[in-house]
Amino acid sequence: MIFLRRTDARGQLECLGHRWHVDVNWPHRLVRVEVDLTHEQVRFYKLRRREPACQPLVKTLHYRVPTHRFIDHE
Repeated sequence: MIFLRRTDARGQLECLGHRWHVDVNWPHRLVRVEVDLTHEQVRFYKLRRREPACQPLVKTLHYRVPTHRFIDHE
């Protein structure tokens, strides 16, 4: 799965119900979040309009899909 998110003033973002610390030097910037379910990883890449072909990997973290059932709140 791939998500596009914007970091906050502290270089953090919210995705998949979690708050992830990406990079303190990347505030209010776009990040591509790749969720690799096979390898149980989340990878974060910096995105820049000026250099769309350059998307450096910032961080790789462990992520396991929750095994509990989701509850639909009405």
